[in-house]
Amino acid sequence: MSYFKDHGPIRVDRKVRYVFWAIVLLLAWQIFSAYPHLPGKMASHFGVSGKPNAWMSKRAFLWFDVFLVGILAIVFLWTAALFWRFRNPKNKDVVNKRNR
Repeated sequence: MSYFKDHGPIRVDRKVRYVFWAIVLLLAWQIFSAYPHLPGKMASHFGVSGKPNAWMSKRAFLWFDVFLVGILAIVFLWTAALFWRFRNPKNKDVVNKRNR
């Protein structure tokens, strides 16, 4: 018997969802407002000495940034949902049996 089968799908508190979407919108605004000011070729990797040793185009940097923000947003939501689930379990008997 698994914990998730006992408790159903993970739900996120409404306040957490609002904070999540506010952060995503602010990051999107920051990314797209800075885009015209970025140089055409950007450093994407730095060596031990701190000097760039790999480059990417401005467009590739934009998509990498969007991808990275998306992954971090999913991790944030998943972590918040799990924290909320373990902090406020619906079926406390199942959680208490697992902690013994």
